[in-house]
Amino acid sequence: MKKFIPFIFLFYITQDQLLSQSKESQYELGMNLANIITATFNIDRTTEVTDPFTFLAKRKNTRSYTRFGAYLYLSKSTEFLTSSDIEIDEKEFGFKVGKEWRKLILAKLELTYGVDIPFEYASRKSIANVFPSEITTEDRIYSTGLSPYVGLNYHLGKYVYLAIESNLSGKINFAELKRINTGSPSKDFSYRNWSIRHNLPQSIYISVSYTHLTLPTNREV
Repeated sequence: MKKFIPFIFLFYITQDQLLSQSKESQYELGMNLANIITATFNIDRTTEVTDPFTFLAKRKNTRSYTRFGAYLYLSKSTEFLTSSDIEIDEKEFGFKVGKEWRKLILAKLELTYGVDIPFEYASRKSIANVFPSEITTEDRIYSTGLSPYVGLNYHLGKYVYLAIESNLSGKINFAELKRINTGSPSKDFSYRNWSIRHNLPQSIYISVSYTHLTLPTNREV
């Protein structure tokens, strides 16, 4: 047994050195409950979703958090009208990156504020079969902008919290439109516009945080 004592001692020293040099990284994963509820009871999309970003990930830095958001929407449908049938194909996706700062107000309540930069793409293609011709319409919209926001975090536990956010969204949209009528020359249009609007607190995120421990490599040791 005495022969193994130096090895055991060396093992504990090595482990203590690795833990002292290890790095902790805190991450958070969130889901927009307001978005999911609206989409569930808004099948025909008559109610506009002001914050389409369903998923939100955050990484803790020294004094702030880095945010990443994403969403995806795909739909195919057919409308049956008296004189024609219209086939509709819709695609939307987007992602955003931003910074977040926090200030503790009460024991479980935090004030949050920051800014996001979103990038979004939406397309809509419709084919109307109007005898004896076929009319195809294609729309594509590219958007980007700046979205400062303010919100509140309420911690339900050590690793789970609810967050509400309200933002001021400024966007620039670039659109391309194409209309093709069988037997007639196609028509192409393009335009650019911008918009600024304030969204009331309609984003309600539930987030889970966890810590990832990174041990140093042999070179670092």
